[in-house]
Amino acid sequence: MNARVLIPLILLAGAAVAWPQAHTQTTTADITAAEMVFRFQKSEFEFTGNCVLKISGANTAEMYAPRMVFQLTSGGSQLKHLTAYGPTKVTVMTPKNEEGQRRKIVAECKEYATFDEPEQMLEMKGDTVVDVLILPEGPDSQRLRFNMNEVRINLKTGELTGKPARVHFEGFLPAGEAEEGKQ
Repeated sequence: MNARVLIPLILLAGAAVAWPQAHTQTTTADITAAEMVFRFQKSEFEFTGNCVLKISGANTAEMYAPRMVFQLTSGGSQLKHLTAYGPTKVTVMTPKNEEGQRRKIVAECKEYATFDEPEQMLEMKGDTVVDVLILPEGPDSQRLRFNMNEVRINLKTGELTGKPARVHFEGFLPAGEAEEGKQ
């Protein structure tokens, strides 16, 4: 085989290997707690005492709660459902959108939080406070604070719903525009 044929074949083979690697998203999770029980017949983990979950992937996230129960898929290789009991704090960093912006979501509740992995749905209940910031912060940045009893955050669609609703909006104006508004 001559070099004219061999070099394109090598380049195509390299691209064929690189394509799946570049388009496969890997998610990892690290959990720490005082105690753990693994119910292998049910593909379920239960963590108690100062539970900390850290997730790296398309969305990066951290969750803190006194108790967490994880339900795995039937194969046991992926998270299906998570419930955190007691006062819970969640921080999520979304991937960049078309404008290069990310959302930082910081949410706290008093009763419980659930996360459905296939649906990418986070639900929280009990005096829930959610702060949403657009990063990087700039002249058009906004901060939103939601105070509700029940909150649903769909990480696939970027939609937040809740009830009863009380929202605080804080936008930033460039210095010149802020002065004009005072007149």
